[in-house]
Amino acid sequence: MDGTPVARSLVAEVLATGKPVCDVERIVEHADGTTLIISVNIDPLRDAKGELVGAVNCFLDVTARKRADAALERSQLHALEQEQRLAATYEHAAIGISEVDPGSRFLRVNEAICAITGYSRKELLAGRLFRYTHPDDVDPDREAFRKQVAGELEFYSGQKRFVRRDGRVIWLSVRSSPIRDADNRLQYVVRVVQDVTEHEASERRQKLLMDELSHRVKNILATVQSLASQTARAASSPAAFRERFEGRLIALSKAHDQLTMHHWESADLREVLSGSLAPYVGSGAGSPARRGCCAAPARRVDAGDGVP
Repeated sequence: MDGTPVARSLVAEVLATGKPVCDVERIVEHADGTTLIISVNIDPLRDAKGELVGAVNCFLDVTARKRADAALERSQLHALEQEQRLAATYEHAAIGISEVDPGSRFLRVNEAICAITGYSRKELLAGRLFRYTHPDDVDPDREAFRKQVAGELEFYSGQKRFVRRDGRVIWLSVRSSPIRDADNRLQYVVRVVQDVTEHEASERRQKLLMDELSHRVKNILATVQSLASQTARAASSPAAFRERFEGRLIALSKAHDQLTMHHWESADLREVLSGSLAPYVGSGAGSPARRGCCAAPARRVDAGDGVP
């Protein structure tokens, strides 16, 4: 850099000791500020009598090689960091993840899938993919997996029942994705699973409630239709029909109020009759209230006893 020969000290060392210098690296800076990395090799030069008379210098530019080595090292470190990050994500993910070979053998499973299924990592790795699937759901899942391995199906997802180690049947949501090499050969399949048992139970409860609501609405409409038909047959005029029909609707509403207050399980018969006949109280000597209908002995009536 300052005009001093790069290898002067090394040459002096060789001339003083008679020992060669091999592959010693030095950095050389050019006048324009660019730098090179050189490998220095110096061998002692002797005459016919074996006397040391000089040295032979050999300089090799290894800049490109050193930069390539440095880039490779950085790449390897980055790859290692990524691998460690991926491993941590894989292992501590909140969803179950497994890797399965084309023969349906487990290659790798994470901790979450062990927690979901109740089986240890060792137990899962010793088995095959469909070993613990509910018998009624094995065939559809196996057929989809077969098509995926054969290349007939890329991705697929669905739900199936799974028998846990404790014998409890749970619902799993499954998404299966193939991993292929550069030649499109299947290496393994990644399956991501989630426990959706509560969601499935909630949907079933919702359907049951909707079916029950539909059934009860149909019953109510049938009851109203019957009331209207019976009232119309005995009514002498539209005004009389309206008065009697409204009274009966109010009575029906009171009965429903009683059942609702008792969660549609049972209701006190006296309360049902009192509420239903309230519109007729004081309507005349011949009214049901006057005849003592509301004085019936108290008893419980179930929702299924036919009370409208």
